[in-house]
Amino acid sequence: MAFPISNGMKNKRVVWEVAVGTILIAAAFLFVDQEKARQPKIVFRTLATYTNPDFKISLAYPSTWQVNLDGRAFNKKPLSYKGGDGFFAIDALVGADRIDLVKNIKLDDVARRLAQDPTKPYGSSLKNISHLTVVGVDARLVVASPDQSKEAKEKSGGAAIIIQYPRPISIGSHVYLYFMLYGDKLHLREIAGTLKFVGL
Repeated sequence: MAFPISNGMKNKRVVWEVAVGTILIAAAFLFVDQEKARQPKIVFRTLATYTNPDFKISLAYPSTWQVNLDGRAFNKKPLSYKGGDGFFAIDALVGADRIDLVKNIKLDDVARRLAQDPTKPYGSSLKNISHLTVVGVDARLVVASPDQSKEAKEKSGGAAIIIQYPRPISIGSHVYLYFMLYGDKLHLREIAGTLKFVGL
């Protein structure tokens, strides 16, 4: 013969089931957290630091990249590194032997001149210039248009970022106003995000 279950017993049973369920869920989360803690953290990529005292800059790049032996150098310091998945190179723009010859040249003018260069290093479109901020200052990003030649892409990469130096710098016998970082489109913004001006 079955005995009816009182409301009090039903409530106790519900409370007991909720308590046991809560304990089991908490134990499952604890187990997952412990398993995560035991697993080694995966480092997807390490970075190396490139510093150039003549150009007054420091930046980070993928540590698997090596000196670009086809690239230029200044004072025996390489100006370009590359790997199987990309490269970067540096340059200075708007140089003259006297500051008064270049001091009035604006950032937009420099970007347009680069895009309109007769050799068309980034193709022929002027629509490929955009504004961005690097090292807390105004900069211009020039991205290659579809008609960029294969030779130009191998030499200049798919993009360039032009940044005004905090103050004019001297490299060799010339004074320069702008720093240029160029390379492949995949890595250029990331590398630019690590850029620092040093000794200025």
